[in-house]
Amino acid sequence: MSAAAVQLASDLAEADAAIERAVLGIDQFSRMNRREAAAIAYATGGRLPAPRRGAGVVAGDSAAEAAGAVLEPAFEALAEHGRRLAALTGPVPPGPPPPQPAVLRRQAEEGLARYEALLRRSDLTPAAREAGLAAIATLASAPAAGTEFSAFITERQAAVEALASLLRAVIGADERSGLRAVLAAEQAEARRGRDALLAAARRDPAAGVLGRYALFHGVMRAEEEQPADEVLAEAVRVLAALPAAHAALAEGDPAAAAQRVAAFSAAVDRLEAAERELARAAY
Repeated sequence: MSAAAVQLASDLAEADAAIERAVLGIDQFSRMNRREAAAIAYATGGRLPAPRRGAGVVAGDSAAEAAGAVLEPAFEALAEHGRRLAALTGPVPPGPPPPQPAVLRRQAEEGLARYEALLRRSDLTPAAREAGLAAIATLASAPAAGTEFSAFITERQAAVEALASLLRAVIGADERSGLRAVLAAEQAEARRGRDALLAAARRDPAAGVLGRYALFHGVMRAEEEQPADEVLAEAVRVLAALPAAHAALAEGDPAAAAQRVAAFSAAVDRLEAAERELARAAY
């Protein structure tokens, strides 16, 4: 199982890095859409978007940034778990100092509180919330001395499943839930604002033919540059494939384990490809 475990560890590290980059890119687009909506509302005499207020809401915060405050420590815990898996199969190259399990859990818990304050709701039951947060500390913790590889996998399987479930809820199983729903609503609001701007320019004789032409092309470019939902959809697929790949390492069937891990690797590759597309759109 050593080859499959090492591959899974590598994939988890790559997913961790891709998620961190993706969150930054998504947050950039989210803030741009909100600024554009405010600017267009001001220019056309529409209603300015109200700032988010309420208990636990940080001034200037975005749903993407708050969700990232959950995703980043959670994926760091998964990456650390992968490194420990690989280390149980043989020597591994030295890496960075291991994170503190309690610190990662606290960071994710604070991020989840920020995220839910912005959404003004929770998509998690109290039990699922606690299980997912506890899983972060569990997965970032070292195995007990003398723990065997298969026993370690079995011992941590429930934590992998609980954390994957929490993260899917934060991201959103589809475009109607979680962060994906928030971003879809922000894009729809920005699109309505651009439509209102075009309508105002059509009614304004001072805009002129060339002015309206240039504005129309500017609006079309803005539409084309909007990020697709794909990067978050791929993150959900990564999380869906993880529990089976992890469990297969303890089943004593190297061929089946290699197949499940290969499926997880392919999901991570698609996530990285979607993140690169997002980065190209941003820059």
